[in-house]
Amino acid sequence: MAEVLLFSYGTLQDPAVQQAGFGRLLQGTAGSLVGFVLGQIEIPDPEVIAGGGLTHHPILRPGGDPENVVDGRVFRITEGAAQA
Repeated sequence: MAEVLLFSYGTLQDPAVQQAGFGRLLQGTAGSLVGFVLGQIEIPDPEVIAGGGLTHHPILRPGGDPENVVDGRVFRITEGAAQA
């Protein structure tokens, strides 16, 4: 099965989240996305808010400037895992 690259700037870098989502720890390397900035989006679902207490979730947005950089990790996963 083909491998794909998955960029994470947030919770997927947490081993517990990897284990819960993929059933294993992911192997990754440091990486960056150039031209993007971190933003936030409001969480409208009251059940999600009640479950975690968060009212906003971070997202990536085009920054429009090559000086904008978001750091994270790049993971290699199978194409099947990416679709799950």
